[in-house]
Amino acid sequence: MDLIICEKRSVGISTAEALSTSFKEEKGYIVCNNNILITWCIGHLFTMAAPKSYNPVWEKWSWHTLPMIPDRIKLEIIDDARIKAQVSVIKKLVEKPEVTRVVVNSDAAQEGQLIAGNLLRMLSVKKPIVRMWVSSMSVKALQQAYKNVISWNDPSQVNLLKSAETRTISDWIVGLSLSRAMTLWAQDAGVDYSEGGSRALNMGRIINVVAAMVYDREMERTKFSKRMYYPLLAQFQQGDTKYLGYLKAEKEYEKSVVENIINQIRSLPANVVKSEKQEKTTPAPLLFDLASAIAAASKRFGMKAPHIQEVLNDLYLKKYLSYIRTDSQYITENEIPLMHETFDLLKDRYPHLTANADKKYVHAANKRIVQPDKVADHHGILVEPKVPTGLSDEEQKIYDMVLERCFMHFNPPFKYQNTSIHTRMGDHLFVSTYNDTIELGWKALLPTNQKDKEKESAENEDDAALTGSPNVVVGSANIIGAKIEEKETAPPPAYTDGSLILAMSNVSTIVKDPVMKEKLKERGIGTSATLAATVEKLLNIGYLTYDKKKVTITKKGAFIVESLRKTKIQVLTSPEMTAQWEIELENIRKGKSPQTFNNAIVNFVKLAVEEIKSIPNDNVQLIDYIGECPKCKSGLTRTAKRINCSGTKNGCDFFLWSNQYNKAVSDKMLEQLLTKGKTNVLSFNTKEGKPYKAQLALEAPYEQGKLKLLFAEAKPKEKK
Repeated sequence: MDLIICEKRSVGISTAEALSTSFKEEKGYIVCNNNILITWCIGHLFTMAAPKSYNPVWEKWSWHTLPMIPDRIKLEIIDDARIKAQVSVIKKLVEKPEVTRVVVNSDAAQEGQLIAGNLLRMLSVKKPIVRMWVSSMSVKALQQAYKNVISWNDPSQVNLLKSAETRTISDWIVGLSLSRAMTLWAQDAGVDYSEGGSRALNMGRIINVVAAMVYDREMERTKFSKRMYYPLLAQFQQGDTKYLGYLKAEKEYEKSVVENIINQIRSLPANVVKSEKQEKTTPAPLLFDLASAIAAASKRFGMKAPHIQEVLNDLYLKKYLSYIRTDSQYITENEIPLMHETFDLLKDRYPHLTANADKKYVHAANKRIVQPDKVADHHGILVEPKVPTGLSDEEQKIYDMVLERCFMHFNPPFKYQNTSIHTRMGDHLFVSTYNDTIELGWKALLPTNQKDKEKESAENEDDAALTGSPNVVVGSANIIGAKIEEKETAPPPAYTDGSLILAMSNVSTIVKDPVMKEKLKERGIGTSATLAATVEKLLNIGYLTYDKKKVTITKKGAFIVESLRKTKIQVLTSPEMTAQWEIELENIRKGKSPQTFNNAIVNFVKLAVEEIKSIPNDNVQLIDYIGECPKCKSGLTRTAKRINCSGTKNGCDFFLWSNQYNKAVSDKMLEQLLTKGKTNVLSFNTKEGKPYKAQLALEAPYEQGKLKLLFAEAKPKEKK
């Protein structure tokens, strides 16, 4: 009898539906009618043991206990009643005499491998173990994975687990030792860092780098000095044909220089020295990986990254999308039949996506989608051959977005005629670039909103191109007009949820050194599965905050970055260093011993503790208070989810949720609450979308986190 261990109950149900004709669910497991038992984890069941379990002295936060580097790693069960009960169920099932083989069906990636590996280790499983490798929750894919199980002792599985364990251990050593060191430094220096009752100044291999990325972008924007520049646009005529051309300049000229050029060319003949027409094509955008899907949904729908990932994962678990935690935007030949099957099933339901579509465009020789060497664990996100029903509004939006991207590849390429004209006047060359659409192809599938079309297609063609196709030949022409355009340089854009996650997934885009840029091409920091969670953590610990849709650095986050850059461990703020660590972890996955990496981490942490001790005390103030607590008069601070009282250490329990009745509490609203006890009249919507007017009120006795509503008019009744 096989015992299949899944990562979640929903996966267990899907596995039972795929592998048996009938089954019965018991408490914590499923009995199938074909001699199979199925059980599941509840995500992570075990965690790295607390410091005191290695050494009782480590329980106290003090300099002499640092760094904390254990001789061996201990795991302990997570202190949760549901988890403890489920581990007990799994243990009893594993020990059943009739169970002769254990089949792992956790997520087919590092995190899933670690969840299963920790469980098997803690239960000391001695029976044969095999692995299902699943990229889709479809019946066919689950059946295929069960048929083609891999030995748990296969080098691919052993090394994947080894890499996952090495990542976890190194992050534990770095995070714990350096968080304690930075916190102890702040305490010794008398720095108030306790925003929202925070006990520690968090440090970590990934979070410090991401905070530094946002800090650096803000510094670029703050220091950016706008300047005017003056492109010269001339109009020419040859016969009956008129066309425009920009002066080709080696540098940006002052306006007076451009005015002198206009005076010079007035008396000069114009000669067309080049006129070429060329038919060009632009292929469809690549399939989504997790990072690009989050970025696209964030831009199009304004949703926050962690929530987008939740919705994507729900669609995967409901069998509408393939595995979503992928960092590949390609497929292998094996997925072509799946794409064809989905197309055949859904083409009539989505005629606006398939009017000019044909399966002939999706084939093994199409390198825009088929590149096996760029598919590691999982291929790009695909839509499953299943008709979507009962989706929420958010699920439908994101499903449609992914379907649109997949179906773009069944459409012809965008085809246009490019006209390039060079017109010389003395020493000055004017360049004309025109693009004229021949066939929209996949672009016909872009959102109908023209603004979205421009956003999504900007990466593909020359933004400076003019529209049209003037017929000009080499020979003389006449200049009939010239004007100086006034333009202004723009700072780099602030990060949003989506653009930050894209940058995290490919750090070469923000690295300036050309050698390092090439080395780190398509390299990320962290795993694709943890990108959104990293951003969320930085928001929750108060290193980052939102300014409308922008992600910005806080005073606390800036202090961490600036402090580290005064030491010899400034590499902790370097995306290059973290990406190189990822390369080392990838090499461990390929079979390299982790010993060299582990030794380097230990040596680095020892140095880091000493360097943190040496950070100068510049009487920093890390907290910007946004108001006064109505209970204890201490300062109020804001995190992503809460408005907190800084007096928690003195026993005050006051806080407010940042979102009240589906409305964010702005600083202006908070000021009204603290000074007048209520806000101005605001507009709200019920869960069913019906509008109503009300005021938010702050009245004693204060409910935990919740404001009261004062209705300006009757609130619409909701259906029960």
